[in-house]
Amino acid sequence: MIKYILTLISLSLSISILIFSCKDSSEDVIFTKCNECDSIEKLLQKSSIGTSVEERSKYLIEAYELCGSIKQDSLRVNYLFKVSVKLLRNREYEEFKKVNTDLLKYSKDNNDSMKIADSYWNMGLYYSQIEVLDSAFYNFSKARFIFKELGNPYYTAKMEYNIAYLLRRSKNYINSEVYVFRSIKNLTNLNKEILLYR
Repeated sequence: MIKYILTLISLSLSISILIFSCKDSSEDVIFTKCNECDSIEKLLQKSSIGTSVEERSKYLIEAYELCGSIKQDSLRVNYLFKVSVKLLRNREYEEFKKVNTDLLKYSKDNNDSMKIADSYWNMGLYYSQIEVLDSAFYNFSKARFIFKELGNPYYTAKMEYNIAYLLRRSKNYINSEVYVFRSIKNLTNLNKEILLYR
């Protein structure tokens, strides 16, 4: 009987502490917005619409220039990443390289490991597309190392696949197989076997 009463008292005390310690979290939410953010978003949208390559490039360069005046580092990094990816997709290589270099610098300043790895990944894609395979290998390897350190086996596997592809293109078939098997092992452990067939 005493155990029952003590249990009820402790349960009611726990519930009351939980209720009174909770506060309206909407007071703590700070929506970070900058003057440039809306303009950058509009330019990014314009760069996606069926315009010519020159117009898309112009919008992306304008967006990049606006990124420089964003005060908050994490916002600047996120927008630089978006601009960088779009420039790479548009094959605007010189502009991409400039934006991605800034992205890498600000990501390192901000200690944003994911964006650092993403920056190396994109640089690897860039070098792969322009057929500088040793530089592509270097950048994919840097990205792989960071993803592995972050404990992200999915992106580690993607980098291993990219490295395997580069090694195959370089006719280094044995090491290519090593990286393919590493990638397969990571994807299998994640139950992502469907990706093996894409």
